[in-house]
Amino acid sequence: MADEPTTPTEAVKPAPTPADVATAAPADKATPPWGSDAEFDAEKAWRLVQNLRAELAEVKTARDEATEKAAGLEKSSADLKASADKAAAEAEELRASAAAEATARAKERLLSDAGLDPAKFSQFLTGDDEAGWRAAAQTLADLKTDTNPVKSPALDPAQVAAPVVDERAALANQIFGA
Repeated sequence: MADEPTTPTEAVKPAPTPADVATAAPADKATPPWGSDAEFDAEKAWRLVQNLRAELAEVKTARDEATEKAAGLEKSSADLKASADKAAAEAEELRASAAAEATARAKERLLSDAGLDPAKFSQFLTGDDEAGWRAAAQTLADLKTDTNPVKSPALDPAQVAAPVVDERAALANQIFGA
């Protein structure tokens, strides 16, 4: 019973690692880690070596699997980011398309309400909002109605008068033929 630990801290002391053994004081180098040569058990040492090799192989396998999994996750993350960027671009494109379509529908409605053909007059509705389009549609409707008729310019009297016929030239044409 003399080998039993006397304090709880002695019971939880970890086994010395090879680094601990290598950095130990020179007095400890004379004594091997298993104790004296008389206490050395070759079978126990061989089992320990085999167990350590097996544990090392398991750790290497786990490390390789973790590395592969991390690479797969990084690739998945990059793919998801690319998908998200593509989806965001498509969403922005759809928003712009929907806004353009809503603008066209609003212009068509305003022109129809004003009694104008949307196919002919939608290009004349300028502005950024519906109030501006409404004002432009009303202006176009006023131009079309008789309440604000378009005045044609007065005709030039020289252009509307009967042509002047030279009587002597007419008589000469009758006699000599033209």
